[in-house]
Amino acid sequence: MFKKWMLAFVFLTGAVIMAVELAASRILAPYFGSSILIWGNVIGVVMVALAVGYYVGGKMADKTPNIKVLMYNILFAGVIISFVPWLVKPISINILPAGSMDYQLFLIFGSFLVMLLLFALPLFILGMVSPFVIRLLIVDVKQSGQVAGSVYAFSTLGSILGTFSSAFLIIPWLGSRETLLICSFLLILISSIGLVKKPWFFFFLLLPILIYFGWSDQTLSSEASLIYEKESLYHLVQIVQSGEKFHLKFNEGSGVQSTYIPGQPLVGAYYDYYSFLPYFFYEDDLDILLIGAGGGTIPNIFVKLLADEFDLTIDSVEIDQEVIKAAELYLDYPSDQINTIISDGRTYLRSNDKKYDIIIVDAYAQQYYIPWHLTTKEFFTEIKSHLSVRGILAINENSKYEDSILMKSISQTMRSVFSNLYVVPAKYAYNYMVMASNRTLNFSNWSAISNPDIQVLMRESEKNYWQVDQIEEKYILTDNKAPIEFYTESSLN
Repeated sequence: MFKKWMLAFVFLTGAVIMAVELAASRILAPYFGSSILIWGNVIGVVMVALAVGYYVGGKMADKTPNIKVLMYNILFAGVIISFVPWLVKPISINILPAGSMDYQLFLIFGSFLVMLLLFALPLFILGMVSPFVIRLLIVDVKQSGQVAGSVYAFSTLGSILGTFSSAFLIIPWLGSRETLLICSFLLILISSIGLVKKPWFFFFLLLPILIYFGWSDQTLSSEASLIYEKESLYHLVQIVQSGEKFHLKFNEGSGVQSTYIPGQPLVGAYYDYYSFLPYFFYEDDLDILLIGAGGGTIPNIFVKLLADEFDLTIDSVEIDQEVIKAAELYLDYPSDQINTIISDGRTYLRSNDKKYDIIIVDAYAQQYYIPWHLTTKEFFTEIKSHLSVRGILAINENSKYEDSILMKSISQTMRSVFSNLYVVPAKYAYNYMVMASNRTLNFSNWSAISNPDIQVLMRESEKNYWQVDQIEEKYILTDNKAPIEFYTESSLN
């Protein structure tokens, strides 16, 4: 009976380790993003903490092979984890002084320090479990291999359960904070059962419960003008009101993913530049694909401003269902006038052979990060196969400098696939509209535009755009090598 209990114990703690790791990555995302750099810190700190825990747990078990010692430690770990969801915000915001280092170093060191302060200790304690339990279960040296194998097998099975249940059920449906509180509750519960002769330890179970109900109305955002917040599979989705404008934002970032002004399709931002794309065509019947629907700013421009002049069929691909739900509630997303597909953009392209006249890519994983797999030569080759003969690809590029390595890499990669490449600087923030086509585009056709605001945008673009003619192989991104996170961060400094 004791052996079964111990195996159940390592199974549960194994599940908690993986659930805490996944929840940690989600909780850090609003402050540091979820790039490969952040994941590297999350996984690295977890592995270091567990490794030290294995070593110390083994030594402690040899010195004091007492189950109560283990239970006290796990109880302590559960108590620590219960406070993590509400410590993460003040620690993340204040961990490093603003402007103390460049942006890339801030992300790396900031996320590392937060992981170290909040998660290293409880994960170190959880790492002690397996060697400690092995020591408690070994009664015959001849069976030590079997005992160790059983313990690691049950711990790994628990980790499998923790991975799938937290990734597909608990975090999406309840939230990352709630996931950590559930882990806290389970650790306190199982350790209190192990200390059953001291039943007052069960009162510790009230801690995560009281924390949950005491702070359940606390939002993750510090925005005073926040009117909507929802944690999805991909983002912390937020709707923020600023005067007459409504903004879609992700993950506490300074960037804006979509803007809506009631009654005004043009919003005074880089999205407006996409309004003149149909005027590069002599046909009125156009098929348009938008990869990265966001809150629907660009679809609204086409539907509400250009539908009288053009017969437009719009397919809009968005990976996050919660973004569309929020946009329908607050941003007048035109669901009844466009075809919305919930999918990754590249996955959608592979699933069909439909041709489009205009393809717009405006997808960001965080406020600044383009998903790397939407920047490679293979991706743009796939885009090309979905364009009509006269088709145009337009992609939103966010860069502080026009000659940044990020801009060079994306433009050079696109140019390696298309015959003509044009870079149009938007007069707002650091956005550029990078346009590619296998035909020459005539920017002087602005006289055919009836809307004066759109005409102004195209006339400005005619004056300010430049072409990329030469191809430099060293900048070309591929599915094998595309260090977009590094390039993005260097372009922001």
